[in-house]
Amino acid sequence: MQTTLSTDAKVFRLTTGTRESWSDTVTDGFHVGPAPDDLEEVTNIEGDLTVGMQMEDYVLQLKGRRSKAHVATLSDSPIEFQIVHDPTNADWAAFNSAHINRANIALAFLSGDQATVGVEGYWADWTILDFSRPEKISGILMNTIKLAPGLSDVELERVKVSA
Repeated sequence: MQTTLSTDAKVFRLTTGTRESWSDTVTDGFHVGPAPDDLEEVTNIEGDLTVGMQMEDYVLQLKGRRSKAHVATLSDSPIEFQIVHDPTNADWAAFNSAHINRANIALAFLSGDQATVGVEGYWADWTILDFSRPEKISGILMNTIKLAPGLSDVELERVKVSA
């Protein structure tokens, strides 16, 4: 059994260009191929990061049945994390700009390094739903970011790095 540590997981931001599909090759639901050029690791994320993969639940109540039937419909992929509040940092500035301009930001949330074969994760144009700044009595100033897949020509993709 192969174990992946949470500390191995990484977030990457597309720094130039427009997001395209990771690959046209799809195997077991994953777009399989090398990581796109111009992905840079976002290193100022603090603490835990939650990657959600949920399905909406539609409940069928059919005549003649004594139990409800649940059908998974649309998926949603909310993500939440905190970054250090640092307007001089390129990643912080990119998130701030995307939020202010209501623009998408192309990000990959991967289980490891973008160059490591077998690493998997999610690749999408994300919209920033929350860019709040809790000001606690102790600690350093942080921004809480909540993302969800944005409207894009390329839908959210489950991806796997290959050579």
